[in-house]
Parts: sequence; structure tokens; C-alpha cells
Amino acid sequence: DKIYSKNGVIQINFEEFDLEIGYDTLTIGDGGEVGDPRTVLQVLTGSFVPDLIVSMNNQMWLHLQTDESVGSVGFKVNYKEIEKESCGDPGTPLYGIREGDGFSNHDVLRFECQFGFELIGEKTIVCQENNQWSANIPICICEYKLIYSNNF
Repeated sequence: DKIYSKNGVIQINFEEFDLEIGYDTLTIGDGGEVGDPRTVLQVLTGSFVPDLIVSMNNQMWLHLQTDESVGSVGFKVNYKEIEKESCGDPGTPLYGIREGDGFSNHDVLRFECQFGFELIGEKTIVCQENNQWSANIPICICEYKLIYSNNF
């Protein structure tokens, strides 16, 4: 299936993603013909996906290859048109703080966590010239560990 934009580039993000790892794949391409290996941006399988995927031009294609051996949830994807030479807004981690508000090529975002939370992942990400962030946004997890005891 192809997605078109009139003047910008295309940003997609996944709400859900779960394919049988190694057997079911979703290939995402940047313009050209569906399935053309020269235009492939990402080949996704399993349950881990990037926060955002952004095209380099005004077309993007998605190709799902699956078999019947294992039933998985599949995926739910959203897409929208954004400005050229942009990576799109990656969001802010839950319990996190973001410094920086530019999403154009070479812009830098810095992250930290609220008090009591530990940052897991990259503290800094950069919008690269291929319209992809250098890493996914980090997550913030609670630093405190609760220990339960049945002793009274």
C-alpha cells in the first residue's frame, strides 16, 4: 500500500506492533515501487519498533509478508504529513522532561527524568539528514524497589 504527501514528507508511528519474529515482516519503503530493495527504510518483525519512521520524499510504502503458522496481534499504524527535512515530534517520555523543541535536521533533543525516576536509553538524540532520530526516546522507570515480606 502506498501513502502520498503533496508538499512534505510522511511520518508514521505505531500504536501496536506484534508480528511473529523472523517469519512475519513489515517492510517500509521510501517512494519508488513497492518491494524495491533500494528504497527500503526498515524491515520490522517481533514486537520492537522505532518511535517514528519518516520518509525522505513525498511517498512511502508498506508491505506485510506473513504466514499462517502463528497468530499475532499485528499492527496499528498512524501516518501524517510533516515538513521536509524534519524527523517529526518524538514526544516526551512518561515521567520525563524534554529540552529542545526543534525537529528539523541537525536539531538536538535532551531528556531527563523527574525526581525518583531513572533514565534508560539515550539522554540526547539528533535529527539526522535521513529524517530519522539517532535513537528512540528514552524511558523513565521508578528508582525505588519495593520489597514485600509476609513476616509480621
